[in-house]
Amino acid sequence: MAQGAERPKRKTVIITGLFGPYLGELDEELGGPGEYELWNCNMGYTIQPGITRLHIFDPPEFWLPAEEKRNALFQDLNERDFPVYMQDVHPEVIRSVRFPAAELIEHFGLAYFTSTITWQLAQAIWEGYERIVLHKIHCSEACHEYFHQKSALDYWLGVAVGRGIELRISEDSFLCRPHSWHSPIYGYHQMVGGEVISHALGSVISQLLRATPSWVNNSPFTDELLAQAENLKGSGQVSYYKPTEKPRDECFLPSHLTEADKRSQNEFRLKLKKSRELAQAVHAKKEQA
Repeated sequence: MAQGAERPKRKTVIITGLFGPYLGELDEELGGPGEYELWNCNMGYTIQPGITRLHIFDPPEFWLPAEEKRNALFQDLNERDFPVYMQDVHPEVIRSVRFPAAELIEHFGLAYFTSTITWQLAQAIWEGYERIVLHKIHCSEACHEYFHQKSALDYWLGVAVGRGIELRISEDSFLCRPHSWHSPIYGYHQMVGGEVISHALGSVISQLLRATPSWVNNSPFTDELLAQAENLKGSGQVSYYKPTEKPRDECFLPSHLTEADKRSQNEFRLKLKKSRELAQAVHAKKEQA
């Protein structure tokens, strides 16, 4: 358990999402509700019984713009007895607790949190839970909202495993599994016709890179957390360094393969040149006719 972290009263935490409640599937193994914590997020309390901790990172004003619904949320939360972890103590939520974002970034030495569940996982690791259960956290590649969150979730699950934490994941999840167009044993298993998928993904990604997103600060802590993360890039657990800029063509070492590749490229250029010349000649004959 990290210094400053809350000591868990139980060894297991079950993290559930919005795709369906945990209904005691592992209770016989875990020992029943009194033997584990049960965390959810946002409006998850409307479907999940027995919650012991709720996390709300997006400001309620963002995802509940209607005042009537927002007031209903606050009323619901104030009638429950579990703590609600938010960016800061909220004046309308009696049991709201400031989430230890800065402490987590400092402890792990980087900021890589692309969803509520990544924050929850980091908090569970930080607090010292011995077992983490992810229930119906699909992260499906068919769902645009969660697909891009998979890489960070897999990272934090790897951190958990690396620290000796047991993971249990419901079998409907895509986490800790490759995408359907990847094999779990690269090099030993080859997809036939995978070039089409690679080109399609490359096209989508190139379009995304051309987009220019705009950002707004949702919290008075935003600038402080961003500065903290930036400072850790050179000294954190995962640090970054500047590589030497050198053209790739100047990096080739003498080898038979390099020479064979050069000959192949020269042959391809020659064939391409002849093909263009032939096409120009055919076009010229048509023009003369």
